[in-house]
Amino acid sequence: MAKPLPDERLVYLACRNIFKEQNTHMRTTKAIRNLIGKNEDHLKDLLREHALDDVCSVVKPLLEQRIFESTLRAKIRFPEVFEVSPGQSAERAASEAEAARSEANKISAAAGSSAEPMHFVDKKASLSTLPLGHDLRLGEKHQILFALSLRLQLAHRPGSPSQMRHPSKRSEVPSLYPVYLPYQAQYQLLVGVQSLLEYSCYKFAEVNFQNILTEREWLCPESVELTTWPKILRDNQSMLSEAAIARIGKPLVEVLNSMTLLRNTAVHRVVVSAKRIEGFLNDADALLKILQDDVRMEILAQLRRELSYTVDELHRQKDLLESRLASRLDDIAAQREKLDKLERAAVQSMLEEDKENLGFVEAHLMDTLPLYNFKKGKGPANHASSSQRGINEPDPETEQETAIIVGDTVESDESGLQ
Repeated sequence: MAKPLPDERLVYLACRNIFKEQNTHMRTTKAIRNLIGKNEDHLKDLLREHALDDVCSVVKPLLEQRIFESTLRAKIRFPEVFEVSPGQSAERAASEAEAARSEANKISAAAGSSAEPMHFVDKKASLSTLPLGHDLRLGEKHQILFALSLRLQLAHRPGSPSQMRHPSKRSEVPSLYPVYLPYQAQYQLLVGVQSLLEYSCYKFAEVNFQNILTEREWLCPESVELTTWPKILRDNQSMLSEAAIARIGKPLVEVLNSMTLLRNTAVHRVVVSAKRIEGFLNDADALLKILQDDVRMEILAQLRRELSYTVDELHRQKDLLESRLASRLDDIAAQREKLDKLERAAVQSMLEEDKENLGFVEAHLMDTLPLYNFKKGKGPANHASSSQRGINEPDPETEQETAIIVGDTVESDESGLQ
């Protein structure tokens, strides 16, 4: 009976780091086979269970369906591979919430804000006393409260997923969340959006309040910082479209404050999570809608789509890595249990052998002790132990018997000669 082909999920997980970039365009069996052959060391577990030709037979259709090219396609094909446990979801939510608070502190400190200082929360502290500063939006405050509450509930629940999965682990597994962009990309992105918004605000002012530009001698978009425009727009809110403000679905002041935070983040080089960057871009889009700048709205929309795709890809990559780690830790835990079982068996064997040796000693002593008369101070007559005589000292009785036998032999020999 022919052995079944390997599971597609196992092949994908084993080969995804091999079939990447240019290698994802391979289609011929020969090229696929050669590449797998060059990476046998990385695939030894898979090739130990399945023939090389069988592995190639599974890889080829995955390449043709472009599964290796996109984690989105892979997630649609193998959703269970990217599954996240409730415990992991809670940890991520709490990590992102804490990151949001930390970022708000850093932005405020860098900009010299007088915002209420915020500190990391002790897990034992009451959530009602959480010191949330005004740099955080109301939605973010609710998110923090919910995430921390969920984390505390899971942490104190008997048999929580993290406790059940690795009860004996000695150190915490580092989290891959929240998601961050490479800083150079973050900086260029935020500076670009800042410039785009400054240009849009200036063009809006040229049409609606040219007098302000003239009075302050602002001759170009670069002459006005982004942090200056929120106050001007608030003071001239009557010039803004009420219908446009209503359509954005959030207070105008929240959008304008977000633009100030965006500028401070970029200028003071504060590292922020991808989620906060997406929030900045969403608020930038809201401001452009209020200013009715369709040209720059389209530019920003393209940028938002690209950022969303990139962040989603990072999420899927991290989900896959954490899923693989969880599987490996389960395997390690199973191996550790086997080793613990062998260790316990070895210890038990030692104790049993020691008990057996004690039994032999007990039997010997119980046979020997009755030969002694302790009251009269006498040992066993004519039965000195070998330890008393010494190992090589002959037994007197045995020596006497040997002499008699030798004497008799000599006499019989002499009689025969006569």
